[in-house]
Amino acid sequence: QMPTLIGGAAYWSLTPLTGGRQSTPAGIPIGFEEDSAYLGPLGRLVEATLAVPNAVKQLATMESFRYVTLRHLLATPDLRLISVWNPTFLTLLLDTMAQEWERLLDDVAAGTLTVANEIDAELHKQLARGFRPDPARARKLRALDPRDPQTLAQLWPRLALVSCWADGPAARFAAELEARLPAVLLQPKGLLATEAMVSLPWLGASGAVLALTSHFLEFVDEAGTTYLAHELQQGGLYSVVVTTGGGLYRYQLHDQVEVVGQVLATPTIRFVGKTDRVADWFGEKLNEQFVARALDTLWARRGLRPRFALVAPAELADGFAYTLYVETDALGNTDSLAVELDALLRESFHYDYCRRLGQLGQARVRVVRDGAAAYLAVCQARGMKLGNIKPALLDRGTEWEWEFFRP
Repeated sequence: QMPTLIGGAAYWSLTPLTGGRQSTPAGIPIGFEEDSAYLGPLGRLVEATLAVPNAVKQLATMESFRYVTLRHLLATPDLRLISVWNPTFLTLLLDTMAQEWERLLDDVAAGTLTVANEIDAELHKQLARGFRPDPARARKLRALDPRDPQTLAQLWPRLALVSCWADGPAARFAAELEARLPAVLLQPKGLLATEAMVSLPWLGASGAVLALTSHFLEFVDEAGTTYLAHELQQGGLYSVVVTTGGGLYRYQLHDQVEVVGQVLATPTIRFVGKTDRVADWFGEKLNEQFVARALDTLWARRGLRPRFALVAPAELADGFAYTLYVETDALGNTDSLAVELDALLRESFHYDYCRRLGQLGQARVRVVRDGAAAYLAVCQARGMKLGNIKPALLDRGTEWEWEFFRP
């Protein structure tokens, strides 16, 4: 649908093997060697256009991984397509570019690659292959501000499309990324799960079109009634059930979608959230969709656009209390914000009941720094692959107080 993307370089997000390669007890590899392998035979075409070599995944630290990735991207003025999963992945990459701007330009001018000495000489040689001194480009770039969205347009004048998650909890982070790339089309990925491809992006459509030729799809409404694709109603909310050629039979993905339109007589959908993302320590039964609506109300009342937000229970000396970990400017009085948040959460009967019983204390607000980076780091430490870490607004775990505010 966008022929101008053909023939140019592309960046498909790679996942560093910070935890090393993993296999099952029988020796079967867990996950793909390259993210492009998700596309099967088409992946070979993708690899031929890669702006960043697959070898970057062998770097041991996120700092080195991001730096080397940026070094390659700066050496690729013909970049036309960026495909990442989580929009914060690219936002954090752009933040690193601003922080390392002078060092990156020194490398561009000299044709070098300066990386901390945790990599061996052979890997360094492999990663630096093809770099040539380019003092003219370095001089041109030194006149630019890496935090200015217009700078990105000059770095990659042919960049036309960024593909990432942009629905459900990812929507606010995608909007921030879109503001930093105003001349580039940001295309939501549709609903892609490890188990099944449910929908595909389609230019000009509202939502993503159902992948009807990939799997057998069923949809369950909130009353428990099951529908086929041609029976879906505009505006309806449904959970997705898939039967796949890989052997899954009526498999519940726990993904809730909304029907938002139609393309070629086929429904288009928008991802809303996970139906199984529920925090329920004492019977409060908070689910992510409800928390998302509460936060949207909060942001609208206060005129806020947070860079990061996560609601999670905290186990304190005097009991449990749900806490909003937020990163934003001009937040104002956090005490009044906490009272307001608690009132919004108490619109849920079950949460309000737990509050009245004293099982839960009043909601709290804690300001964090580099929240998205910390969240990704914790998820990676849990063994999750970067491409599988979806933005979340609610987490059931009580460890976030420690993770965000380690002594």
